[in-house]
Amino acid sequence: MKATGIVRRIDDLGRVVIPKELRRTLRIKEGDPLEIFVGNDGCITLRKYSPFKNLDGFAQEYTYSLHETTGHIACITEDECIVASSGAFGRDLYLINGFSSNVKRALKEKISILVNDGSCTMAAAPIIVNEEPVGVVSLIARDSNTKLGDLELKLVETAAAFLAHHMEA
Repeated sequence: MKATGIVRRIDDLGRVVIPKELRRTLRIKEGDPLEIFVGNDGCITLRKYSPFKNLDGFAQEYTYSLHETTGHIACITEDECIVASSGAFGRDLYLINGFSSNVKRALKEKISILVNDGSCTMAAAPIIVNEEPVGVVSLIARDSNTKLGDLELKLVETAAAFLAHHMEA
């Protein structure tokens, strides 16, 4: 573990402030859940909680199945981080025009979207757990001339509902 050289005091309510620089680096926002662990050596570890932690392999298999079935790029994101993708490397997805902004829109507005414009052709559905959006399932056409429709939208909505159900259990 890397030492940061930052020292913080515990207040009278037992709270510790995580420095803004660390929150920015680790993409921790107000309201984000954190896991707290105590090691055998007495060290306390904080880690950003991920509902996908136990579903990583499952999420990858799901995107693989979606990609194999449709021929489109399949992706599952948590917040803005890619959890699993098939048909393209995760970092390449951010090069697709409109991908990131449409994922943010689906998360923020808690709505499924179907986009068929010149810059992006995709279907996306938010994964909603306990009324909170935790991620997005997306299908992205490889070719901007390919139009996605109601079938692709239903596929991502079904995948999002299925994953949400597994996260709630």
